[in-house]
Amino acid sequence: MIIEKSKILLIHRFNYGKEYFVLPGGGIKKNETPEMAAQRELKEEVGLVVEIRKPFFEIENRGQTEFYFSAERISGRMKKSFKEYRKNKNNRRLPVWKKLKEFYLLSNFYPPKAQKKIKEIIS
Repeated sequence: MIIEKSKILLIHRFNYGKEYFVLPGGGIKKNETPEMAAQRELKEEVGLVVEIRKPFFEIENRGQTEFYFSAERISGRMKKSFKEYRKNKNNRRLPVWKKLKEFYLLSNFYPPKAQKKIKEIIS
């Protein structure tokens, strides 16, 4: 989770006709720690090199543990978008900055458990 100037970095996803928001992230590869995976995913999805600051929380989602960290941008140039050809040629992801006030009002943030925890932390 990256917060800068009262804005949070999200991924606006268009996935099989559904539209929703998530934090940048993804799966942990063999021999990676959750922190290493978070750094790699932010570089791949958003184009930013980050320093992981601290763990925020963990949740169970669909039988898997998800790890959430605060991160600080070190370098890089934010991507405008990227497609997920491996799933469907029309799927895409757009990195976006949302004002924290807007984040509180999102009804299509996934997973809702994470949104609730983030709201508690940043309020």
